Amino acid sequence: MGGYLGDYFASLTLPLALICIGATLSVSSMRDSSQVALGASLMKMVTLPILSTLAAWMMGFSGEQLGLLFLFFASPPPPPAL
Repeated sequence: MGGYLGDYFASLTLPLALICIGATLSVSSMRDSSQVALGASLMKMVTLPILSTLAAWMMGFSGEQLGLLFLFFASPPPPPAL
């Protein structure tokens, strides 16, 4: 029974965390900081993957390796890392 209860609470942690995060968001503050969010998103999804892939190419990576590295650098972090 103890294991079942522990598994139940463990399965609730992510949904509860997302609800708490959503409860603290404000639409007006998101509108005010949209330029910052857009800049950060472009940096994470475009600039950093291109620069990282270019650096990997300069170190001798090629072909499929470069494609995989680009996807790795452009992918979002896992939720627990946020």
